Amino acid sequence: MFDLASRTSDSNVGGHGVRGSKGMSFASQSEAKQFYIDKIVAQALKDNEPLTDAERYMLNWTETDKEFKIDVAMNRKFDEETTDEKFEKKIRSLLTRVYEADIRENPKLRKVYCSAYRAITTNDHYILIIIRDALGRKFRRWWLF
Repeated sequence: MFDLASRTSDSNVGGHGVRGSKGMSFASQSEAKQFYIDKIVAQALKDNEPLTDAERYMLNWTETDKEFKIDVAMNRKFDEETTDEKFEKKIRSLLTRVYEADIRENPKLRKVYCSAYRAITTNDHYILIIIRDALGRKFRRWWLF
């Protein structure tokens, strides 16, 4: 999981390949996506509503990342458990809460969230739809219309 205490150091932060305040960047899209997944899973546990295996699987869903392996059985299990709409609403809510809590605790974390967001926007990740809905407007530069 991403380590809050070391956000501003210039080392490999929390195993996510993030550099500190001099150059917030992720080593790969997979690491950037994992940053968001870790945040969401941690908030779900904190809220005492842990994610199912199928929900965690769907957080990783992509058609473009070679590291992701499509599991037809897990897709079926997800469809049996919930709908896309319910899942996306749940994840948006978790992500919004963890983002707001992190930013209250350390405003510099906004750069980390933005960096992770930018790292995954170049490919097709299911979680990106949810991140855009939940936080996308928070990452826009105010001078851009």
